[in-house]
Amino acid sequence: MLSLMGNETKNVNQGPIWSLRRWRNKTSNSDPAFVLEKLSKALKKKLNRSLKTILNLTDGFDSILAIQLSLDLLSNTRLEIEKALAYRNLITGDVAISLLDEEIGKVLTLIKSGHFTDSPRALSNALFTINQLFCAKQQIKNQFSIITTPALLDKKAPVLQPGSGTPKQLPLTTGATGRRMIIHSSVLVQLNQSLFPAERMIVAAGVKCGGDISVGGVYDVTGEASQAGVKADANLLGRALIAMETTETYFALWVHSHPGQGKNATRPSSIDLNQEQDWLKDYSPNLVNAIMVRDRFIRFWGKSIETNRVTIKVVGSGVQKIEPNIYKLD
Repeated sequence: MLSLMGNETKNVNQGPIWSLRRWRNKTSNSDPAFVLEKLSKALKKKLNRSLKTILNLTDGFDSILAIQLSLDLLSNTRLEIEKALAYRNLITGDVAISLLDEEIGKVLTLIKSGHFTDSPRALSNALFTINQLFCAKQQIKNQFSIITTPALLDKKAPVLQPGSGTPKQLPLTTGATGRRMIIHSSVLVQLNQSLFPAERMIVAAGVKCGGDISVGGVYDVTGEASQAGVKADANLLGRALIAMETTETYFALWVHSHPGQGKNATRPSSIDLNQEQDWLKDYSPNLVNAIMVRDRFIRFWGKSIETNRVTIKVVGSGVQKIEPNIYKLD
């Protein structure tokens, strides 16, 4: 019930995913410390807002610890920026870039360590931190004409394939037992709130956390849609894929909604199966697909599951496992 022609992702407008407007110095201030000050304020605002809600969290113990760790990381990042600002007169463009690269490295290391596996909220906090650092770095680079080697090129990861409007994703290697894809129930609730009325389409980012895959950013890419089917909006899909590339995540989960009710309505159609084959030509063999219906059933399916490359683990409350790979929100 879903169609996405292969040529629909060509000629994608590859504008910036994150607006740098908040980092622009409208007073033409040439002091790189000015950008660091704005970065510190943005991190502090996020931290204060998050701390107000953490006492009311009812997530599992591991999830709450991961959230606390992500906020501690955010706090440490801000304090490092403030420490540097104490020597404001010594901060040049190159010094600021070096500081930001160091902090970006710390966040990336923690993301890849697996500590955020069971908590999309914690992963979201970490991605917020790294995105803020990235935006500040880009502003300073452009303001002072500093050329750096992109991190993805350093790691020999593909950014854009020649002649293509969207990034290719590196396949994730798997061991004999495959990898678990960890999905928090809050992500399923978000999907349920975004996918109806049917049919709509969402793609989600995954990040390798130890031996597992944690699902993080969710992107609505719905284009032309009706109860007979849905097509991805080429521009929205392109932006989502570029966002994943920039944050060193990958296209991990493809979800769309079906009309009808009950678990049988979540079975993939022949069009869905053909679409999966098209996805697998260009993206990770660990891609997982899912179909959700209005009465809150969701089925995870695809070659990666059939071949045990990936197994699904849903964590958090408010969801029941009906049978293997089929769940229902309360």
